[in-house]
Amino acid sequence: MKRFVSVLALLLFAGLVVSHAQDTARSPANVEVCYRKTSMLVFPSGIEAADFGSSDILGKVVKKGSNVLKVKAAKQAFDPTNLTVFTSDGRLYSLNVQYNNEPGQQVYLYADPATIPAIAYHPDTLSPANVQMKADFLSKVNHRDIVAKTKSQSIYLLLRQMYVSAGKMYFVFQLFNSSNIPFTIQYTRFFQQDAKAQKLSSRAQQEMPPLLTTATPGCKVIRYQPVTFVAAFNQFTIAHKKRFVIHIGEMGGDRRQQLVLKGKKILRAKKL
Repeated sequence: MKRFVSVLALLLFAGLVVSHAQDTARSPANVEVCYRKTSMLVFPSGIEAADFGSSDILGKVVKKGSNVLKVKAAKQAFDPTNLTVFTSDGRLYSLNVQYNNEPGQQVYLYADPATIPAIAYHPDTLSPANVQMKADFLSKVNHRDIVAKTKSQSIYLLLRQMYVSAGKMYFVFQLFNSSNIPFTIQYTRFFQQDAKAQKLSSRAQQEMPPLLTTATPGCKVIRYQPVTFVAAFNQFTIAHKKRFVIHIGEMGGDRRQQLVLKGKKILRAKKL
C-alpha cells in the first residue's frame, strides 16, 4: 500500500513538472511559429516598429496604426531568435521566438501589462541615449526602399530611408561591396554644399557633423555582405541652390564614395 502511494505521488509530481514546463513554454514572452500557419500578436497600443532578430521569421502589421502583428516562419526548423516590438504608448516588448510544427497557441494577447514586462522607452524625448537607441534600432531593421544611390569602384552607397522624430533626423545608409577586396571605413563626413561650386572652399561648403553615426572607423564591408549604418542630425532642410553631400573614405585604400541629395528629396523624410 505504501509503495502504491509512493508511486502515485511520484506520478502526480511528474505531472506537475510537465504542466509547469508547458506553461513556461507558452508564456507570452515565448512565441511559437511555424511555416504553414500564422501567429497573431495583439498589443494594447498601435505598433510603431518591429525588429526581427533573424530573417528566418516574417512579420507584418495588419494595417498602419494597428495593434496586431502577424508572424510566421520563413523556413522550417530555424534556430531560436528574438522579436522586439515598439508601441505608440512608449513601450518596448522583447519576445523570444522559436519554431514548432504544432504551435501551442496562435494568438498572443498583451493587453494586460502583467502578462509580460514592457520597458518604457519614451519615444519623444531628446536625450542622447534615446537618439542612440533609435539609431541602433534603425540600423538593424530590414529596409527595402532605396531613396538614392551611387556606385564607384565596385562599392555601392545606398540611402535606404530618412526619418524624422522629435526634432531629430535619421538617415539610413547601406554600403555594398561587389569586389573581393574588403572596404574598410576610415571616415564618414557630411556637408552642405553649393550646387554649382567648382572648387570646394569654406564658402562653397559647410561641414555638418552628425549627432552620432553607427558607422565606426575600421568597420569592414566584405563581398556581398552589406553593412547598414545610421547618421542622426538635428532637424534641418537644404536650400534650393544647395546640396547635402555624404563622403565616405577607405582606410588603407583610395576608394571614396560620394552621395549627393537635393533639398526636395530630404523633405520626403518619413515620420518615425
